[in-house]
Amino acid sequence: MIPIERHQRILALVEQRGAVSINELTEIPGVSH
Repeated sequence: MIPIERHQRILALVEQRGAVSINELTEIPGVSH
């Protein structure tokens, strides 16, 4: 999966749950916590 696809998946999860786990964030290169 390319980074942009990961990012889009994370955004979809945020919309569904209203939150993203740290584990999901750390899977995306370049994302700062």
